[in-house]
Amino acid sequence: MRTAWLATCVAAWCASCSTSEPWSRVDFSRSFVPFQFGGDGSHRVVQNELVLEPGSPLTGGTFDVKLPKDRYEVAFETERLSGIDFFCGLTFPTPHGELTLVLGGWGGTVCGLSSIDGADASENATRTLRHFENGTLRAVRIRVSGDDVQVFVDNEPFLAADLRGRQANVRAEVEPCRPFGFCCYLVTARLVNLRWRRL
Repeated sequence: MRTAWLATCVAAWCASCSTSEPWSRVDFSRSFVPFQFGGDGSHRVVQNELVLEPGSPLTGGTFDVKLPKDRYEVAFETERLSGIDFFCGLTFPTPHGELTLVLGGWGGTVCGLSSIDGADASENATRTLRHFENGTLRAVRIRVSGDDVQVFVDNEPFLAADLRGRQANVRAEVEPCRPFGFCCYLVTARLVNLRWRRL
C-alpha cells in the first residue's frame, strides 16, 4: 500500500517538474507581516532568510502574497536552530480551506497537517514521526492539486492527504497565519528561500 502511494507521489512530482510555471520568490523584507499572538519573540530578515526567535509560545506572521487555492507548489528550506518543538508551521490554502504543515511538534517528532475535520496533526491520518536535528536545513515542498496535498522533505515523499469530502481548517492559535503564513513554537526557527509556482 505504501509502495503504491510513494510511486504515485514520485510520478506527480516528476510530472509537475516538467509542466509547471517558473518559481516566484517571496521577498521577506517586503512581504512578511509579523502577527501579535501575545508573547511573540523577535524576528529578523537577512536577504532571503527569516529567523524567528522563541515566543511564549508562538512567533510568526503572514506573507503578503496571494497564492491560488489550487494547483500550485510551495517550496522552501527550514531548520530549528534551538529548542525542541515545532520549527515549521506553514499555513497555506487549499480548495477545502487552509491547512498548516507542522514539522517537529509535540515535543519534537510529530509532523502532519492541521487540521482535517477538526483533528490536528497529532490526531489525523497525516501524523508522521520524524526526528529533526537542530542546525540541519531541510528542503520542503508542498503540492496542492485538486483534493490532494502532498509534502516532500529532502526530495522524498513525506506525507499526503486526500481531502475529498473533508474539511480543512487551522488550529485556533494559528488563525492569524491564514491564508499564507509561518510560525514556530518555543524554538528559534530559520526559513530560507520561500517560493511558489502554479502547476
